[in-house]
Amino acid sequence: PTTYATSNEVYNSYFYSTDDGHGAIHLNGQDGIKIHDNIFTSTQRALGHDLGHIDMVEGFVKNIEIYNNTFTLPELLYDTDGTSLLNNFHIEIWDGMGGNKIYGNTFIGGHFGIDVAGHFNVKGASAFSWDIYDNVFQWAANRNYLSVGDFGSISIEGATAYLYIHNNHFKNVPVAINSSMIQTDLIQEYIYVYYNIFDNIGFASSGYQYMMRINQGHATAVTRYVYIYNNVMYGTTY
Repeated sequence: PTTYATSNEVYNSYFYSTDDGHGAIHLNGQDGIKIHDNIFTSTQRALGHDLGHIDMVEGFVKNIEIYNNTFTLPELLYDTDGTSLLNNFHIEIWDGMGGNKIYGNTFIGGHFGIDVAGHFNVKGASAFSWDIYDNVFQWAANRNYLSVGDFGSISIEGATAYLYIHNNHFKNVPVAINSSMIQTDLIQEYIYVYYNIFDNIGFASSGYQYMMRINQGHATAVTRYVYIYNNVMYGTTY
């Protein structure tokens, strides 16, 4: 956008919704908005309805901060057939313009915790596109193997660069970090994963244990300069 909205803040609120995936908060074109010290809870109104808490589709946001919130979603969400999984996002992000931070939050349940997606996520005038740290991502317990759907406490899509994921605690989730490159001719690069705790990651009934899963979904897509170091990792036993 030519002009960004500035000086906005959402805090000390309770959000309960049964929405169709557009979020209790839907925002774009923001520079510096702060969302903090809130409680977000959602339940599915009926099969076939998806859910989300914060929706930044076509976001074009920069310098935002999301911190000290508690987010709760069902761990799994089903379509009208009762078996096919639907998207179930705590935070869905598209097209970040740099300097954005998500920290100090607790994410309970959810098919996806934070989806860093869209066409691109760039650092702009900042040192990073997204800095994700000091968060807790947790399920109540490990689930048996699910052959449908995809998962990721943090999911990375599109042409994302200069993404920092550090000092987070992932507990009992099927997949902690999921990188997906299904679009053509796009590049993911300069992704830093460090000082995280991967705690009992995977499925209860199989050997699939993904601390970080990199999916090269298209022959012309490139993932490069990914740095993973100084993490503690252990998976499920079954």
